[in-house]
Amino acid sequence: MGTSDIAITALAATPTLRGNKLKATVLATGPAANIPNLLLQTVIFYASLTNDFATAAEVARGNPEALDAGLIEERTYYYWARAIDASGNLGPVYPASPTAGVACKAIGLSGLAFGIANARLTASVAGDALTIALKTSSGNDPTASDPVYLAFRNAALTAGNYDIFVQT
Repeated sequence: MGTSDIAITALAATPTLRGNKLKATVLATGPAANIPNLLLQTVIFYASLTNDFATAAEVARGNPEALDAGLIEERTYYYWARAIDASGNLGPVYPASPTAGVACKAIGLSGLAFGIANARLTASVAGDALTIALKTSSGNDPTASDPVYLAFRNAALTAGNYDIFVQT
């Protein structure tokens, strides 16, 4: 195998129930610059429970999306990706740093049983004002790397599922 002219330029991980949805943005250079999707065979997604690519293993393949399913609830996973072109050549790993994996925490059914996961409500009173704050399970304000998940019934009455919102 040679070196590919196709590379991953961005990687997004979105939590789902007991899984994480992965999506890579692909860019081609050189002669392939105008047709990256035609030359892309697949994207390999790697995951680890630690932010270290040396401990990561392949978890899924897709073009350019995949689902890493059956995960441990409320656990944070770190992701990397690389493209394979139509000739079988591998592109570079994205993110390039072995300790810059894209973090994503799988949502657990147990936490969403009451419509909320990785969260708690904290009340405080000052004067005559009651303030209720949404905090993460660890007591911090929600952030992109440690969000709170809220489940609401799907607006389409016949859908029968939930829309999950990520609060950061």
